[in-house]
Amino acid sequence: DHIYRRYVPLEIEQVPGGLRVAAELQYVWRESDEVGDTAAVTIDLGLREGLISSWELTEVEGLQEI
Repeated sequence: DHIYRRYVPLEIEQVPGGLRVAAELQYVWRESDEVGDTAAVTIDLGLREGLISSWELTEVEGLQEI
């Protein structure tokens, strides 16, 4: 693939049962490491015994071409 995704955490909040992470989803060109598109997302992480037991991704804002 020429493009990969990375999540950049902006804010982490403890919620009942785990963590809520406000993040920026970045689509990055592998060859140049330049960011092509971004989207604001929320990631809800369920925690059980200190391990991530679930992961739910919610798009807050659509992709925005840079």
